[in-house]
Amino acid sequence: MTHRLDYNSKLRVGPLEAAKLEPNLRVLEKLLLASAPARSLAFLIDECGGRTFASAFEKELARSLSAGVARLAHGDLEGGAARIKGLGYGLTPSGDDFLAGFLLGMHALEMAAGIDLAAERRAIREASRGANQLSEVMLRSAAEGRCFERANSLIQSLFEGAEADVVAHARRLFAVGASSGADLGVGLLFALKVTAWS
Repeated sequence: MTHRLDYNSKLRVGPLEAAKLEPNLRVLEKLLLASAPARSLAFLIDECGGRTFASAFEKELARSLSAGVARLAHGDLEGGAARIKGLGYGLTPSGDDFLAGFLLGMHALEMAAGIDLAAERRAIREASRGANQLSEVMLRSAAEGRCFERANSLIQSLFEGAEADVVAHARRLFAVGASSGADLGVGLLFALKVTAWS
């Protein structure tokens, strides 16, 4: 049995159309809140504070992640990335998955809007370096605008697809790992919603 290895990991998105991207981002956000795994970072986008943290460890983890994301959102890219890297559960920790999604979102906006965020991506990449080799490969690839098929398909659907496409591709992404796919989706959502990039 032979397998075709013709997948191209490079992001491919069309021109930025706010009338398409904005409703698709709302669909992704609702889906993350409704169906992301329990230990995912979806709590970062839950303004109602629906998730409760039982242990002191979980509370401190949530506080540290929230503080790092706030720094990213306010333009302290190095400080935010350094605070988030390596935090959380999983073979690739939740914070690293989030940063990979954030980097992919920035790269997609560069392509779609014709803007240059290379220096910003480099700053995040440098600040996110760590000892986890799987995370290193994932973050390097994301900084270069390369990712696995499920993430690539979701990103394309956000920029070019209908709401049903976003739902289908988001669900496929959320099935990756215990929470890795959803955590990448949260990072992607944050990057695409930060108005400074658009």
